[in-house]
Amino acid sequence: MKLAATYATEVFVNIDGGLSITQNPGTGDDDVSIYLSREQARLVAAEIMRLDGNDGFWPVKKVEVGNGASA
Repeated sequence: MKLAATYATEVFVNIDGGLSITQNPGTGDDDVSIYLSREQARLVAAEIMRLDGNDGFWPVKKVEVGNGASA
């Protein structure tokens, strides 16, 4: 049986420049957290940028975040 996705995802920049990514599954289960070092975060960012829509795989959409800055 497949349940509807109800994840709430939060991304934080750590003091050392790494990333903390936390998902709350919304099912009462514990949050799932991933901690990336600064170098790991750079590798993930580079891969995301590689998938910027030029290969027809993943279309990119500009979104507004927080104080109106673009991401």
